[in-house]
Amino acid sequence: MSVDDVPARPEAGSGQQSDLLPETRSALEPLRDALLAQARAKAERIRARAEDEAAAVLEDARAEVAELIAAARTRGEADARALLRLERARVQQSNRAIVLRAQREIYDDLVLRAEDAVRRLLADPVARERLAASLRDRLGPAVVITDTSDGGLQATLPDGRLVEASVAALVREALTRINLEDLWATAG
Repeated sequence: MSVDDVPARPEAGSGQQSDLLPETRSALEPLRDALLAQARAKAERIRARAEDEAAAVLEDARAEVAELIAAARTRGEADARALLRLERARVQQSNRAIVLRAQREIYDDLVLRAEDAVRRLLADPVARERLAASLRDRLGPAVVITDTSDGGLQATLPDGRLVEASVAALVREALTRINLEDLWATAG
């Protein structure tokens, strides 16, 4: 069982349920904002690099297309148009692959940075105890809290069910709340 499977207290006036307590969410808000700012900055750099690479690819493709058109004129206008369509599709696919690779790099970097930040945060005994108290508040006083190998916590309920609050689970949960399409749109 993961943190996602445990019923959460609804946030006042939101009409939705939240998996994190307001105190935990508030404590993580500066971290989330800083990580988003870093990710956006890196996304912008990678996007700019990808645009430069795409422009060079496009320029090369245009030169190649010009040669193809000149040769194709002798074979007919219809053949040249067909080749141009195929070349444009190839360039678009190549550009999209560059963007997707850049987005994956950004996401992987965001996960690593977020995990490092959460691990540092949970190294603070006060923050660690707040997370443990949050788990006890949500799951009851009979819950047994133990450390996870990645620096987080795990809660075991009397019936044997486990609630994971490991570093990886906390980061996964936080990243599900980020609309990555907005991140990519901001970078573009």
